Amino acid sequence: MSARLRRRVDGDEGAALVLVLGTMVILTMFALTSLGLVMGAMKPTRVDQDSKRAFAAAQAGVDDFIARSNSNDTYYKNVATDTSNLAIAPTPAAPRGATVPGSRVNDQTFRYRMLSSVTEVAQTGTIRLEVTGYATNKSDVVSRKVIANLRPDSFLNYIYVTNYEVQDPELYANRLGLFYATLNNQLYLFYANPYQVKTQCQDYYYGNRKNARWRVNPTNPNTSLWRVPANSNGTPIAGVNPSEYTGGSFSGNVYDFNCQEIQWTGGDIVQGPLHSNDALQINGAVRFQDIKTETSWNTNPANGHLWWGGYTNDLPDNQPVYEAPLVMPSDNSELQTVATTSDGCTYSGATRITLVGNKMQVWSPGTTVAAANANGATCLSSNRTDLLNVPKVIFVKDRATSCSPGVVNGTTGVGFPLTALGENPTYGRYNPDFSCDKGDVYVQGTFSGATTIAASHDVVITGDIRYASGVTGTDVLGLIANRNAWVYHPVDGSGENLSGFTPVYNINAAILTLQNSFLVQNYDLGDNLSPTNAVATKLNVVGSIAQQFRGPVGTGGSPGTGYLKNYVWDSRLPANPPPFFIKPVSSPWYLEKLTDS
Repeated sequence: MSARLRRRVDGDEGAALVLVLGTMVILTMFALTSLGLVMGAMKPTRVDQDSKRAFAAAQAGVDDFIARSNSNDTYYKNVATDTSNLAIAPTPAAPRGATVPGSRVNDQTFRYRMLSSVTEVAQTGTIRLEVTGYATNKSDVVSRKVIANLRPDSFLNYIYVTNYEVQDPELYANRLGLFYATLNNQLYLFYANPYQVKTQCQDYYYGNRKNARWRVNPTNPNTSLWRVPANSNGTPIAGVNPSEYTGGSFSGNVYDFNCQEIQWTGGDIVQGPLHSNDALQINGAVRFQDIKTETSWNTNPANGHLWWGGYTNDLPDNQPVYEAPLVMPSDNSELQTVATTSDGCTYSGATRITLVGNKMQVWSPGTTVAAANANGATCLSSNRTDLLNVPKVIFVKDRATSCSPGVVNGTTGVGFPLTALGENPTYGRYNPDFSCDKGDVYVQGTFSGATTIAASHDVVITGDIRYASGVTGTDVLGLIANRNAWVYHPVDGSGENLSGFTPVYNINAAILTLQNSFLVQNYDLGDNLSPTNAVATKLNVVGSIAQQFRGPVGTGGSPGTGYLKNYVWDSRLPANPPPFFIKPVSSPWYLEKLTDS
């Protein structure tokens, strides 16, 4: 090889090194770019993790408030002044509130405050709570804020609530073991001691009620036998109180009896959630169409189901499941306070109210000046045909002064509580439940708006009550009685429907009776008010019914008396309750809605 050729080859030395170095530079640039992307992604990922931890802290704050509220039913009323709660009153050592249980001190924390006033909670039944959760890392603090809507369990969550699955002892006490006998030329109505009956029947089936038995034996009278003088037609003589019979034996039959249990059977349909604190007696394939069908009997009977009675197969739709009792308040006096201190009206003695849209006509002879309220609403007029604004709460209390029976019948020809013929609508069979000095309210009409009407004694529904916007709008009405809520059904002295009487067929309302029942006056007398199976002739209630005892509305057989039932739950009520509607005692709060703000 020539020297010239060797020199040309030797001149290529170093070219490979340049190529290698260039490649390394390019690879290094790619590596640095990738590293930059990875490093850039690390911070957002950390922020996202902290954001999730802050949200979890906010949820823990909601749980904390619910737990405190469930251990103290009135906690929401005083939460703003609870200086022992770091979520309300942070300290220098805990500047961002209470630490989430299980986390390091001040690592995950929360604070909260109520957005609803105490009055708004009482009126709507809802607490709006703002909760801020915090997550702390070495260099930063991330926060998340949520708005929680909290509600307690409510009577309005059900179409049907009872405490006792038995007829009210006050209604049948003077018919239990009922028989007639003549002593010294006087006809008497004999029956069981009503106080003994009430004591033993006002109990749960899974308590002592199932063992309650009485025997009325005329040949061996004892303290369980009462009597009252009767007319020739068998009705008690007016104005004579019943008394215990302490005389000797007399001719008559022996009667054995127990509490008047109410049953569910084939053909019964419940369209909505149901709850009973008692055990349900089921003797047929009743159709509970809502999965929320509850009983507070927590011991399985022999048939493996949470009910008793003759029906032992699975039900066609939903089976009752256990749920804790809903405890009824003893009275509705809290609504009297609301009526006088907020947007309300208070009346004394028997009071008639006719609803006309968002107005009302009021006739209250025992009320000279309707109690004033904070908003200065006009509650009474000298002319009972005047239309007055309907306030949020109406309360009718007992009248302190004396009065004359029949004073609320006026010139209409339809007397409440006494009929136009001067006969007691309860036919003398029961102790009269009405008196002009009692806090009874008589209601009917077409209504628009939102109000709760409460009575210290009874509510009497004297005609149809309908919402002007139907059951899909925003109209809501609450009817709350300390004792009974009656559907008006007067009869004459012969026990027949009163001439000219127009039956009640439609009730749009949330009904609550704290001590007694929702029922029909004289349900077992007069003509059948539902002569066909047509919905138009049934007792149609769209709303909710909660009662201490199950109330009767009719009797079966042919031709039968009273009404057939068509009860439909108004599913709007939990979110759109009547103002200041009473809730169960110590009712647990739950989260209805959570919004990330």
